[in-house]
Amino acid sequence: MGSRNRAIRDDASERMSELNLDERKKLVPHFVHALKEDSIQLQLAAAIALGKMGVSAGGAIPALKDALVSDDADLRWESAVAIVLIDPKVSEAVPILTEGLQDARVEVRWDAAYALGKIGKAAQNIVPILTEGLKDSDSDVRAQVAYALGELGVVAESAVPE
Repeated sequence: MGSRNRAIRDDASERMSELNLDERKKLVPHFVHALKEDSIQLQLAAAIALGKMGVSAGGAIPALKDALVSDDADLRWESAVAIVLIDPKVSEAVPILTEGLQDARVEVRWDAAYALGKIGKAAQNIVPILTEGLKDSDSDVRAQVAYALGELGVVAESAVPE
């Protein structure tokens, strides 16, 4: 997963997704170790892989929380997304995800809205921030924000225009 060759990383990621839950759990310690390596590329690949593993990577949450304070903005971002994909109830990721809604990159804003929608009702305090996302310049981001608000359910009622 730490290869600089994107094709190799993508292939490794695809192969990992074919593993069953028990096989994935066996990989978690290796990815946690990779999060602590000096290579930012390896750390990023590990965070992304752990997020793709979902709930089976629950043991990686402490290491991903540590990565939330990295000097590298992309690692903070990928770690926050991974945390939400593993356990949406972990609140430490919310500040970084809400920052992501303001990012210059469309894909980061879209991912932020997606991840915040995964948090569900526990994220009711982010409704005003998500509501601002309905004004985004990109229609895909606006659509994802609307979906995220829908995922929040009744707590997002204030976002509905009168």
